[in-house]
Amino acid sequence: KMLNAVLPPTIRVFGWCPVTPTFSARFSCSARTYRYYFVRRDLDLEAMREGLAKLVGRHDFRNLCKMNVEEVSNFERVIHSAEIVESDVCGSGGEGGESTEAEGDDAKEPLEPRSFRRPCHFLIVGQAFLWHQIRCIVSVLFMIGRKIEPPSVIDDLLDITANPGKPSYEMAPELPLVLHSTEYLNLKMGYGVTNLWHVGCDLERKWEELQLAAERLRDGMERLGREAYVSREDVERFVEGRREERRRKDIKARGNNKRLLPEEKTACPPRKRRLTSDNDGSTIKEDICETNGGGDGNAPSDVISWSDALSLIRSSLSGLRPSPSGPREAVHVPLMS
Repeated sequence: KMLNAVLPPTIRVFGWCPVTPTFSARFSCSARTYRYYFVRRDLDLEAMREGLAKLVGRHDFRNLCKMNVEEVSNFERVIHSAEIVESDVCGSGGEGGESTEAEGDDAKEPLEPRSFRRPCHFLIVGQAFLWHQIRCIVSVLFMIGRKIEPPSVIDDLLDITANPGKPSYEMAPELPLVLHSTEYLNLKMGYGVTNLWHVGCDLERKWEELQLAAERLRDGMERLGREAYVSREDVERFVEGRREERRRKDIKARGNNKRLLPEEKTACPPRKRRLTSDNDGSTIKEDICETNGGGDGNAPSDVISWSDALSLIRSSLSGLRPSPSGPREAVHVPLMS
């Protein structure tokens, strides 16, 4: 209790154990468990599990860590177990993959199913790990989940005979990574009821604060789809701008070899002719775009809801959607190229 009173709120002591003078928190550890949290979105979890299973056992992980040759000469490590755990809670406000029911005549389905925002985490157990090994592993697994690398890329990265040099790729962000637990032989932690009560209250308070914030954000995202309307012309300009940005990045990433991306689908499906009647009885022809739903039936034909605009953008730009990575995207160069 005295320690927790002077520690920052992000650090809490909930148990203790006497040790010998030769004890080392680092070198006396017999096993470490890491968790890396992420949101499911449209990741292929089965492909990621296939790649993750290849990491279990003793391997040379030099292609899956940040190289530190000055201090480390042995890159072999043992991973005891590795799995992906899916939370029962799907985003904010729903459980078990079901959407909460909207009320009122104007209620619409949310932009994404609840399972799209299901929290998940990697659970990886090993005795010791290399510098940034978990973040490198997660980065490659995300490539597999996005289907820009096959699960077999793990075999390639672990084969240091065929691939002695680490390919260039960015590590996964550090914030979702947690050293969840450590194990020590012949040590038994002691706990106090009063201390656990106070720590539990602190965690409950923080959880409620973040849960309510998440609910407010979820409501804001769903309101965008229900209440915001944009012009088709603006959507087409956005798609063309993103397509051109992809072309430029592709050329730069591949060494200015002038290789452009394959032609993508247009922002709007083929136009159809529709006959409409003017007030004076004359008939005019108007070009329209066929869309899925078309938003509000009372909205002008050149204006669509944001949810319909997102559908057009995704179908035109290979599944592009708003994401935490922001509006920019990088062209992927295969790791084994």
